Amino acid sequence: MRFLEKHAISFNELPMRPSGNYIKDSVWKRELFKQQIEGKYHVPLVPDDQYQVVDMWRKELQLPCFQVFYGPF
Repeated sequence: MRFLEKHAISFNELPMRPSGNYIKDSVWKRELFKQQIEGKYHVPLVPDDQYQVVDMWRKELQLPCFQVFYGPF
């Protein structure tokens, strides 16, 4: 949050993975989207870097996703 405040990036909410939560990123992000975003906000584009998460955004949720980095990690 310090980075956002330092660079004057405003936000109303900042959902973050709970401490100790080690489920796959694609599962966590899908759940977050379904519970807190879907039906409430228009999502024109999703940035992500992990192959499996990019596939989830594009194939499962039918959202345009910009893959910001390429590589298996």
